[in-house]
Amino acid sequence: MALTRRRHKHNKTRKHAKPSGSYIYLKARGGLNDNLVQLAACTKYAIKHHRSIIVEFTTYAAADIDTVFDFSKYPVPIYTNFKEKAQELENHPIEPACIDSLHGKPQYASLQSDGFHDSKGHILRFDLDRSYPSDTVLVYASGGGGGGDDAVNILEHIRLRPPVLDAYQRKLQEYGIPEEYISIHLRATDRKLNIDNNIAGMLLKDSNAIINAPSTGNPHRDSLRKIKAFIKAHPTLATFVAGDNQKLIGKLQAKYPNILAADSSTSTKPLHASGKTDPNNLRDAIVDLLILAGAKAIMTSQGGYSRLAKKLMKRPDILEKLLQNTSAPL
Repeated sequence: MALTRRRHKHNKTRKHAKPSGSYIYLKARGGLNDNLVQLAACTKYAIKHHRSIIVEFTTYAAADIDTVFDFSKYPVPIYTNFKEKAQELENHPIEPACIDSLHGKPQYASLQSDGFHDSKGHILRFDLDRSYPSDTVLVYASGGGGGGDDAVNILEHIRLRPPVLDAYQRKLQEYGIPEEYISIHLRATDRKLNIDNNIAGMLLKDSNAIINAPSTGNPHRDSLRKIKAFIKAHPTLATFVAGDNQKLIGKLQAKYPNILAADSSTSTKPLHASGKTDPNNLRDAIVDLLILAGAKAIMTSQGGYSRLAKKLMKRPDILEKLLQNTSAPL
């Protein structure tokens, strides 16, 4: 899909239905894909049970969510002023009861198949299959993502604020990204680099590159072979590389002349480690997501963020909406 670079005039946005006095408090955990999956789960419940959602993105604590996302067209009312709402609702009953305050941070002890639990084994989210009294604040603080389409589908109901789209346009220009290109996502949390495509005699996803060789048994070495084959399969296209594995990106830049990436001398912390201090961390994660998804083909690493970029690439209708400047005024 070619990148959409034109800007659109503001459109009038429809108003929410009258806000409900019943709330879900989403203390989202994990990365961007995890946050959107958790928001999707809460949204389905909120629609069915006529509730509003209070959103706190704990990983991106330094970000002002209102300068990133416009929820004016969202299916249910969304509140991002979570500190004020927590104070407003402090005397309301809370579910699950093991969370004793909306102000405090849940005490996470273990991660099990159904989500995070406290030291006594209580799962830190309300029961999505139950209904509750309207004055009870339902807390979803258990984290977790998923491999389905919930994250990409929820993006259809969100608009991006002008500062995000401006940052997107700046990065297109800074990196010299053409209309057609391929993309690769890497991340520092994959310390040995584990590209999410099987190597043994398989067609690499979204490319014509075939590696007719058995695995060496070294995930890092195999992944470098996959990157080489992926780039070789698209010899006329530039390659946009995004991620926080800056050392590896620098090595790739030195080896492949068509790599489009930032100055490899720049030190970059793992994304999850800087979201609590960097106010632009969430914005930058979204900008990279948009560029990754605008590619003709994508090579993904392990993790939900890569999967989200790949799914968004296959949903040009949603990507087009995200790139339109139709955000309502703050």
